[in-house]
Amino acid sequence: RGRRGGGMAFSCELEHALGYSSTEQPSVHVLPGGRDCVYAQGASVVLRAFVDPHEQTFLRGHAAPVTCVALSSRGTFIASGDSGTDSDVVVWDVETRRELWRFTEHDGGIRVLDFSHDERLLLVIGCDNRLSVFDMKTSMMVANTELPRAIGVVTCATWGGFVKDVKRRDTDCYQFATAGESVVVWSLNPYAGVLSIEPGDSRRNVRQCLCVAFVKLPDAAGREGYLDEYVVAGTQSGDFVAYLVKANRDNPGGPPSASFTQSSYACSGGVHAIVPSPTDCATLAVGGGDGTVAIFQSNDGKWVDVDGSKLAGAVTGLAFSPCGTEILAGSSGGELKRGRCGSLAQGMVLVAANPCAALTGLSFAPDSNTMFATASADGMLRVWSIEDYSIAMQTTVHGAGYPLCLEFSIDAVISGWTNGCVHSHHASTGELLWKIKDAHPSGVTALKLARNLRFVVTGGEEGEVRVWELRQRSLVSHLKEHSARVTRVTLFDDDVHAVSCSRDKSFLTWDLRHDKRISAHTQRMGGISDIALNHDQTLVMTCGQERTISFWDLREPYPVLLIERPEQGMHSDEATSIAVSHSGSLFATGGADHVVKLWQISHDRPVLLQSNVGHTGAITGMSFTTDDRQLVSIGADGCIFVWNIFHADGDEGKAPHK
Repeated sequence: RGRRGGGMAFSCELEHALGYSSTEQPSVHVLPGGRDCVYAQGASVVLRAFVDPHEQTFLRGHAAPVTCVALSSRGTFIASGDSGTDSDVVVWDVETRRELWRFTEHDGGIRVLDFSHDERLLLVIGCDNRLSVFDMKTSMMVANTELPRAIGVVTCATWGGFVKDVKRRDTDCYQFATAGESVVVWSLNPYAGVLSIEPGDSRRNVRQCLCVAFVKLPDAAGREGYLDEYVVAGTQSGDFVAYLVKANRDNPGGPPSASFTQSSYACSGGVHAIVPSPTDCATLAVGGGDGTVAIFQSNDGKWVDVDGSKLAGAVTGLAFSPCGTEILAGSSGGELKRGRCGSLAQGMVLVAANPCAALTGLSFAPDSNTMFATASADGMLRVWSIEDYSIAMQTTVHGAGYPLCLEFSIDAVISGWTNGCVHSHHASTGELLWKIKDAHPSGVTALKLARNLRFVVTGGEEGEVRVWELRQRSLVSHLKEHSARVTRVTLFDDDVHAVSCSRDKSFLTWDLRHDKRISAHTQRMGGISDIALNHDQTLVMTCGQERTISFWDLREPYPVLLIERPEQGMHSDEATSIAVSHSGSLFATGGADHVVKLWQISHDRPVLLQSNVGHTGAITGMSFTTDDRQLVSIGADGCIFVWNIFHADGDEGKAPHK
């Protein structure tokens, strides 16, 4: 976070990240003790208590979306990797919640992270097709190699303890398996930094593997006290295949051999996650592309499905609790659920949820500090409660495209959709109350509800502004002077005058009573993305493609003030959203640079207080709570962040809503 203007009265900090960001690689874990879980959310790693949703800790050290998260076996370290061009791997100390090491050897994104069983080594595989191993005591690189072309693309990897000799005794070398286009077992001599590989014998059983794990099962020959070691890989065809791992007699201390033994069908859509139980070596949890969470147990050498449940979207993250009695699952549908093994079929408890697509609209309920609604490109409308960060209502309209804008009234959520309709849903039940068909044939892009709740003003893709009387849902006014998409419509407190902004570089002020334009203002270049009125409605603020924040007096043809230079605190890219506090002393801006900025109006001049990172996509909407103690931001990354606003003297923002 950056800060300007020392001595400013306000500050801002991230209070809560709603939901869970699904990643292709496992990014869900349960900390020792079973009270807290770890998962990725945007560019942050979140540590959250199961019991109290307000108890969150954010590990923020990435500038790009986090793609994978690894937790060491005793819960000492967390490692996270991102998808940036100059991607980093950050190792965190769990006890202090601080960054311990940062590795920058890989470019183009991190694909795989995994800690060895003794927490000594970290395996890293990057999208640059390189493999590295780091020592967690010294941060030194132990080994580094380019992945052989012969093994194809590697999508997953896992450690498997120490290499065994022919008498099944541990040697000094570590072993791990990689999978993707082929299954390969590796050995690592940590003292010499030497890596060796042994491709698995698939017996022509060719699969595209998505996940991999080591498991130990009772000796197939029935010898008491002996365990056979297997590499189990989940495949794109919906089964998981097992490879028996044996000591390499021809190369003692080298990589063991792995031979195919069996294939077990699990689900449709591919097996995306596979995790062995920490307490029962004969139990596996499997996550499927069809949303399946299944528990398999080995019975006489065969894997049997004994329990299961369903999530929305593909299950990409799975983790057992330390005692092995519970399972935590995350899906590409944005769900994070927790269930007790043995009763998964009876349902799982929702831990966190968020949209799995870009958020397009945000609105607080009138005079509410705790309830707000969002619209997203996955076609869903949701009502959220800040009190416990739960979803109070969720609904959609099939065949209507997706919502582009919305307004939260007293008991209804009114939304504009890509198919040109305006829909009203009950705020508690999600029931469709009414709709205006073909309000804007090419899509409803902006919407504002009057304070008296008697009419709504809408903007369209083709530049038209229309006024609709709500009792009959009839068209009252048609105002067409914009030549491009209307990006925002807002009303003055008198419900008589409105302001609309557009991608045609202009914003227009309308007299709705007489159906006429009373002023027009045009910026030099670039469309306007958002517009806001200050608290006394004497000043208009705009932001957009011109990469400025402009302040306008409606009586003047040109801006009275511009924020356009980096030294003034301007965003490094287009500012996409703006919101003004109800007191008028603060405003916030969000940009395509993924940054949320908090500003204060001081002596009629805007002063940047703080720049906040966390989003990994353009900011698409922001809103202050009625008491200005919190700010909610939404983004194209599907993330919803709640920020606390603090006052230096402790009077304002002291006790955010819980």
